[in-house]
Parts: sequence; C-alpha cells; structure tokens
Amino acid sequence: MKNKTDKSLWLIPVSISLLIALLGSIILIPMM
Repeated sequence: MKNKTDKSLWLIPVSISLLIALLGSIILIPMM
C-alpha cells in the first residue's frame, strides 16, 4: 500500500511538468 502512494506522489509532479512543457510548446511554436 505504501509503495502505491509513493508512486502516485511521484506521478503528480511528473504529470504537472509534462503539462507545462506541452503548454509551453503550444505557446512557443507559433511564435517561432
């Protein structure tokens, strides 16, 4: 059970950073 919570806690910042990277690419590509 503890391992599962650790994995979900690890996935949250990773998914957030992926969303930020995706939004950044969507914003930056048309500007270039």
